[in-house]
Amino acid sequence: MKAEKQRLDKLLVERGLAPSREKAQALIMAGQVVVGDHAADKAGQQVAVDAEIRIKGEVLPYVGRGGLKLRKALDEFAIDVAGLTALDVGASTGGFTDCLLQAGAARVFAVDVGYGQLAWKLRSDPRVVSLEKTNIRHLMPEQLGAVPDLAVIDASFISLAKVLPATVQLVRPGGRIIALIKPQFEVGRGEVGKGGIVRDPAAHEKAIAGVRQAADELGLTVAGLCDSPILGADGNKEFLILLHISDVPKEAEMDRCIFCKIISGEIPSKKVFEDEQLLVIEDITPQAPLHLLFLPKRHFADCLGMTAQDDALVGYVFRKAGEIARQKGVADSGFRLVQNNGTGAGQSVFHMHFHLLGGRGFTWPPG
Repeated sequence: MKAEKQRLDKLLVERGLAPSREKAQALIMAGQVVVGDHAADKAGQQVAVDAEIRIKGEVLPYVGRGGLKLRKALDEFAIDVAGLTALDVGASTGGFTDCLLQAGAARVFAVDVGYGQLAWKLRSDPRVVSLEKTNIRHLMPEQLGAVPDLAVIDASFISLAKVLPATVQLVRPGGRIIALIKPQFEVGRGEVGKGGIVRDPAAHEKAIAGVRQAADELGLTVAGLCDSPILGADGNKEFLILLHISDVPKEAEMDRCIFCKIISGEIPSKKVFEDEQLLVIEDITPQAPLHLLFLPKRHFADCLGMTAQDDALVGYVFRKAGEIARQKGVADSGFRLVQNNGTGAGQSVFHMHFHLLGGRGFTWPPG
């Protein structure tokens, strides 16, 4: 089958090699466009859509073609980033970061799992904090030292459903996220065609729906959606989605659970220990001579709702359990620290918690 063909000037715009048809035509007339091994001289020349095309000299307004995509989103969604602190997830060479800076962003945290990709002009810019060899899912808020107002995401080889949860935890309440939807990483392998291209419009809709669902599960509001102005580097059609983060604490958005009410003091309890992270109380239906509940003050349903930022909390719970066990005289005889995860494991209150059980004559399982 012969490859589909398209006008050269139009193809230049779609690939992000020129910002407009007029600019593309000017480049062609100036002899700066090379198709294969030959300089092109006609804007209307029909060229295979998968042809190798390059431009002599630098023509992009940003260090990477991704900047053209983000610029479209900023314009389409009427977002003013002047003076904002931003988080660029999947920064790569820095097209998104460059676009943000040129639009007036005060500071950009450029995060990427790779190394040595960020353009030198950005690496040396004092407004840019380069976080290379960094997986967004393992990034802790304290590593930033500031709370971003906005996050932009251009991630590859991973679904946005896996990137959004960690990103939301890093952006301020009321902040926004602009994410590039790449269908080839959102749909099943069977829907990705030759060359890694997703051509079926139904598959595009499926990819968008999947991201919408992931956003909804995180309590995000979809505030905008548009096509990317150019195709991806591999020729895939892409989309840009705008998500709003609620400025209402998650605890206030739900019917607050009994443990939330105990933590707030609305329901009385027999308190053993309390600080800014943790409340420890006596269980009202003890299953052992000593039965304490360790309640993290941040509400999440179970261990499946945890993120990397909770790693330190879990370690703290274990250390504090040892201290309290010694204080209560059960450390030498032995004790259990138990976390029931899900109804099948006996979890009845969906607020992450731990049971400390011990004491003379204590056996396992209790009862």
